[in-house]
Amino acid sequence: MRPFERLCRQNASAVPTALRGAVLRSAGAVLIICCCLHRGAAAQNAEIDQGEDIVFEIRPYSVVVDKDGVRREGKEMASPDPKILRIKQRRPEVVVDIPRENIVKYEPALTPITAVAEQFKKDRERTAGIARRAMRVFAGNREVEKVILGELELAVGRGDVAAMGFLAEIKLTASEWVSAEQLARQLVARRNSGMAQALLMRALAGQEKRQDADAAMEQALKLAPDDPVVMVWSAEYLLDTGRPEKAREIFANALNRNPKSVSALNGAGHVALRQGVLDEAVDCFDRARKAIPTTEQRDPLFIRSTLGLAAAKALLGEYDETRRLANEVLQLDTGNARAYGLEGYALLLAGGETEAQALGRIEIALKAEPENPRFKALKAVALLRQGQLLQATEKPQEAAAKLNESAKLLAEIAEANLSDSWAAYLLGEMLFDQKQYDRALALFQRAASLSANYPPAHQAVGATALALKKWPEAEAAYRSAIALDDKVAEYHACLGLALLGQRQNDQAQEVLKRAWQMDRSNVQALCGLGYLANLDKNEVTMKDLFHQALACDGDCAYAAEALKKLYAFRNYQMEYLTFADDPPPGWSVGRGAGRLRPERQNGVLQWRGQTGTAVAGRIDFNTTAKAEEFVRLEADLCIKPDSPTLMGLRIGSASGNVGFFFEFGKDENNRLAYRLQDFRGMRDWTQMEPPMEWPKSGTLRLGIESPDLPSGQIQLYVNGEKKLSGKLELARPGRIAAGVFVHPPANATIDAHADNIVFVSRRTAQAVEDEKPTELKAVEPTAPKDDRKAEAEPRKATDEKKPDAERNGAPQTK
Repeated sequence: MRPFERLCRQNASAVPTALRGAVLRSAGAVLIICCCLHRGAAAQNAEIDQGEDIVFEIRPYSVVVDKDGVRREGKEMASPDPKILRIKQRRPEVVVDIPRENIVKYEPALTPITAVAEQFKKDRERTAGIARRAMRVFAGNREVEKVILGELELAVGRGDVAAMGFLAEIKLTASEWVSAEQLARQLVARRNSGMAQALLMRALAGQEKRQDADAAMEQALKLAPDDPVVMVWSAEYLLDTGRPEKAREIFANALNRNPKSVSALNGAGHVALRQGVLDEAVDCFDRARKAIPTTEQRDPLFIRSTLGLAAAKALLGEYDETRRLANEVLQLDTGNARAYGLEGYALLLAGGETEAQALGRIEIALKAEPENPRFKALKAVALLRQGQLLQATEKPQEAAAKLNESAKLLAEIAEANLSDSWAAYLLGEMLFDQKQYDRALALFQRAASLSANYPPAHQAVGATALALKKWPEAEAAYRSAIALDDKVAEYHACLGLALLGQRQNDQAQEVLKRAWQMDRSNVQALCGLGYLANLDKNEVTMKDLFHQALACDGDCAYAAEALKKLYAFRNYQMEYLTFADDPPPGWSVGRGAGRLRPERQNGVLQWRGQTGTAVAGRIDFNTTAKAEEFVRLEADLCIKPDSPTLMGLRIGSASGNVGFFFEFGKDENNRLAYRLQDFRGMRDWTQMEPPMEWPKSGTLRLGIESPDLPSGQIQLYVNGEKKLSGKLELARPGRIAAGVFVHPPANATIDAHADNIVFVSRRTAQAVEDEKPTELKAVEPTAPKDDRKAEAEPRKATDEKKPDAERNGAPQTK
């Protein structure tokens, strides 16, 4: 088991891990959308002076040349005589007093503050351009910001409309809505433009003056229908107020006027990105990039389109492509903080060895924009993951330091950005992870109220309400999410759980079936339907559903516990090996392992290493039982599809001459196949019909079941579904070994692992003679009493499995 596969899969007493699944959208996904849209960013279009040509000269030392031509560099010091300039020379480090009357050239040291002040003195007409440039160059320098704000205030007093616009943007970023409105109205009175009306719209929207904001938006679009900033800001406002179709119309109208409008394609891509329509977002950003000539790739719109495409790829889980696109931007704009942020996000989510680099990229982004709350939040997530890793490797003090730093950073972000839904969402997710459900619920509710049109915010409210057993609130939240997006199976499945909590079983069954039909791999739907099948005493259906749930998510402890109780009811014993701890007694490494013995590592059973020049033998990990006791063997197997190593499940004679064996797994042609030896002899690999390639992901759950192994009956399962039945010719097989194996060739590199092994066996009469049959208990998300009679009281949620002792690289989220 990999306990960090999902940040939000911590066990809740009311809602078992398996039934909740990925109930919360990854914080990183929310962050990445915010990083790319970056709604507080300064406006950029051709008419706005960005000050790109302005250079701030920084001199750490004063330069003095006297009448004799002697040039000195150094730091000025306090002098007791105003007629004397005292300077501590840079080289050699001596203090020199120079009469001011002897100085023929004097260049004072220039700090960021003095450099910016000098630029403002040189050109008052370009106050806004100088301010924009200085804000970028000296981002996070509080003293410089004070100088900039002071100069902008003076320029506004002089009637400088460009300064009015930029100062209004700054006020909007700081959520100073009233001040922003005053500035925007001044701007409208002096120069009524689309940008002025768009600024007014944002200021009014911040004060929830929707009618006035709508009027300002209409004026903005009327005055500047093709202005990229006006279009994007208007679309953001429409999305925030629950009008996604109207947001799309803005860019659709612009594209009707000009199908190759890069601004419109870019804006449409960002709307699709925010709505989660990722294929559409990719298409829009691709078209926008192709519409810009290669000679103009430094154009801000090309860079913005590339960053948008990188974000869409990140949300699709294509992390290598995200990094490639981010690096493409960095080749054009070496200091682009968003590109570093995206790369850090991709490294963080990709996990493995690359995750160690994530924090470094995020730190670079923060250095460029030290006050950017999105980057702070990414850093908080990275610190959280490091803390979890340190916890798992039993370094409690170091872990506590990382976790405390992460929590402090998130609290700081939430306090500074109370009007940002993503900040409330992220902090809520962290509290949910810490099982502080009451506090998490309040924050998720705030996020949902601020972003009423964002389905995952309502989903988060529902998940937390489930954890608190607040069934009506959970139902209402999931119904809100479904009203916004009815195509997500997860929302329907969790709505079914909320209905189960209220004992509305018939309605719950209908909803859960709908979720399962939408997504046959939805674990919540499978477990919910399995619970209902148990209430109806439909043992066969219950078993199939919970085995399918385990096939979809081998870490599904809830399904595993349900199956254990079902098998126990039939006097069968089920062992469930997650490799969070050492395997139970009776499991061991078979012959031929040598130095490639499988090891419990990173929460899985790992085979890793290099074979020698001699032909290697089969390397097993198995247990033994009597043939008549065997019922089922199942496991998650992971190996690259192009690996020359064979891997699969195996049952066979445990001792003496090989009477029989049966192997089911990946053959030399990287296809799913089986081979066997029985009384009739050896049969080499036989492919499944229809042929099945080993998946590109490398992971497959395989199963072998037999209702009566001594008679030779065999059934094969792939991802929980029965694919083949057959019969072997066996002659009293006696004792068998059952487990997983790898079989590498000579001179091969092995990198494979197995996880979540299920072994079911019949108990002997002696084993149960003093034990009464176990009643089949209902398995459900909570323990409410049901009107229909189950065979026993519903069980309570199982405890969370313990974390791994060590991991390979870094945790991943889904």
